[in-house]
Amino acid sequence: MKQRKYSMSELRANLAKVIRAAERGYRILVTSRGEVVAMITGASDRIADDSTISRKLQNMAAQGKILLGRGGRIKPFKSLDLTGVSNQVLKDRR
Repeated sequence: MKQRKYSMSELRANLAKVIRAAERGYRILVTSRGEVVAMITGASDRIADDSTISRKLQNMAAQGKILLGRGGRIKPFKSLDLTGVSNQVLKDRR
């Protein structure tokens, strides 16, 4: 994959140009004080990564290594009332 580097100030000044380059397949590295701080890629790269991850998760589920969720909302967690437990633990340690 082709790469281009832009400083933060260059990115601000040329945002439309940078986005078009990412759409054309360039990996854009954004630098701050000479250090790479971010990477911009085209959406098609991300979609390919998502499908790969999905495939790996399906394989792991088929092997019985994980259980996949049903896509629903997770119920709120009900915390336990632990009032006095820390005092009991401290008492047991003495």
